[in-house]
Amino acid sequence: MASFYFASLAGTTFAFNTFTDQLVFGADDLAGNLRFTDSPGGLIVTHGGRTVTLSGVTFGALRSSNFGFPNGGVAQFDSSNSDSRTGSAVSDFLALNAGGNDTIIAGGGDDLFFANARFDSADRLDGGAGTGD
Repeated sequence: MASFYFASLAGTTFAFNTFTDQLVFGADDLAGNLRFTDSPGGLIVTHGGRTVTLSGVTFGALRSSNFGFPNGGVAQFDSSNSDSRTGSAVSDFLALNAGGNDTIIAGGGDDLFFANARFDSADRLDGGAGTGD
């Protein structure tokens, strides 16, 4: 697995393989501050006012293993299966966008949930101890 450091690559576009690569953030960076924008040039990843563009990647192709947070935070991405996921004690990014009957227990921190029309009453969501959930 190739590791790419977000702070070093801010402002750039680079090839990223969702099967083998990881974007690594700093010790104080929180996964809950991640934002994503699909664009013709690839997926724009924004964090703390800085961006990188992952060439040829779409939001739907992302995997949880593609993001590393040394503080224990997680960025978790949905599959079309019924998934059960647990967040961390710090701010996390948790997606519910691909279907299935999902259960997410966010844990502590001020977490960010991303959902679309596939989020429905069969999904279970527990925001945990944070205040921004």
